[in-house]
Amino acid sequence: MFNITVGSMDWWFELFPPIRADDSIDFWPTAYVFSYVIVVDWVFFQVSIAVLLDNFLTASNDMKTEEKLRAIQQNQSQKHVKNPLDPLLLKLAKEYTNEAGLSTILQDLFKVLDSDNSGGLSSQEFQAAIKKLDFFPRIFISDSDFIAMTKNGALCNANGHLGPQEFENVMREQILNYTQSRMSAASEFWSVSDQDFTELGTLKQILMEQLWIKQQQENTRLELKRVLNHLEHAKTVTKAAANPSLSEEECLSGLSFALQNRFHSDQVGLTQEITSKIEQLKMDIKEMIATSEDKTVSCSEAGSMSCSEDKIMSYSDDDGQGNLDQSRQYLSLSPQRKHVELCSRLDYEEYNVSNCDMNGGGLLDLAASNAIPL
Repeated sequence: MFNITVGSMDWWFELFPPIRADDSIDFWPTAYVFSYVIVVDWVFFQVSIAVLLDNFLTASNDMKTEEKLRAIQQNQSQKHVKNPLDPLLLKLAKEYTNEAGLSTILQDLFKVLDSDNSGGLSSQEFQAAIKKLDFFPRIFISDSDFIAMTKNGALCNANGHLGPQEFENVMREQILNYTQSRMSAASEFWSVSDQDFTELGTLKQILMEQLWIKQQQENTRLELKRVLNHLEHAKTVTKAAANPSLSEEECLSGLSFALQNRFHSDQVGLTQEITSKIEQLKMDIKEMIATSEDKTVSCSEAGSMSCSEDKIMSYSDDDGQGNLDQSRQYLSLSPQRKHVELCSRLDYEEYNVSNCDMNGGGLLDLAASNAIPL
C-alpha cells in the first residue's frame, strides 16, 4: 500500500499480473489498484494535506495576533493618561439600546450616587459615591479627573455641582469618547486589505462627525446665550428712549425664537449663518445705543431751561456705569414724590420752591412738598 501511495506500482504488477497464463485478463487486481489510487492518493491524501496546511496557517496567524495584542496591552499599560471610568462605561455601552434607555439608566445611576437626595453631586461626593460601585478594580476619581470630565466646571450647574441633567450630559460625552477609543483600538488588529476595516472606518467617521456637530451646537448655544445677555442689558439701558412700547420679554422672546428656528432649519451652513446673525445683532445693538444717545437729554446740561417729566425719564444713566439711576424707579413713585424728584433735578427758582429744602440736602423734604399743589 505504501508503494502504491508513493507512486511505485511496478512490483504490484509483478506479483499480480493483469494477464493470466492462458491470455485471459484478471480484472479484480487491476480494479482494486485503480480504485485505491483514486480514493486514497487523489482524495484522502490531498484532503489531509489541505487540513494540515490550514491548521498550520491558522496557528501562525494566531501567534501573530497574540504578539500584536501583547504589544498593544503593553503600550496601554505604559500610558499615563487612562480614563478611570472605563469599567463603568463598558457596562453602560453594553446595556443601553436607544437614547431613551440610556437616559433612564443614567438617571437611575444618578439616584444611586446621590445618596443624600440633595439633587446635586459635588466633586467630593462624586468621588466617594463612584468608589462604592461594584467594579473590579475599584473606580477611583481624582480632582483632576473630575475637572477634565466637567471641562473645568463648564458642564456643572451654577453651584459647581452635577445635577441630574448635567450628570447625564457628562456621562453621554464619556460614553462617546470611550466608544471612539475602543473602535480605534480594535482597528489595530485588522490589516488594511480587510473589507471589514472599511466598515469600521465608516462607523468611526460617523461618530466623529456626530461629536463635531455636537461640539459646534454647544459652542453656538453658548455664543447665543452670551449675545442674548448682552442684548438684554442693552435693551434695558435703551428701552425708555428707543421704544418704550415694546417690552423686554417680547423683544428677547421674538429674537430667541427667530434665531432658534434659523438654527434648526439648515445644518449645513450652521456656523456661518449663526456667526452672520450674531454680527448683525451686534450692529443693531450699536445702532440702538447710538439712537438712544441722540434722543437723550441731560437735565444737568439744560441749565436754567425747564425740563419736563418726559426728559427726566429719557435721561437714564447719569453716572455712566451702565445702569439706570432713578428714571426706572420714577414711574413707581407717588404723585407728591414725583414732584419732589422732578424739582430736585430742575431749577428751583423756576418752580419757586427753593425754601422747600429744609435740611439743605439738595432735595425737597417730603413734609414740605405736601403743601405744594400738583
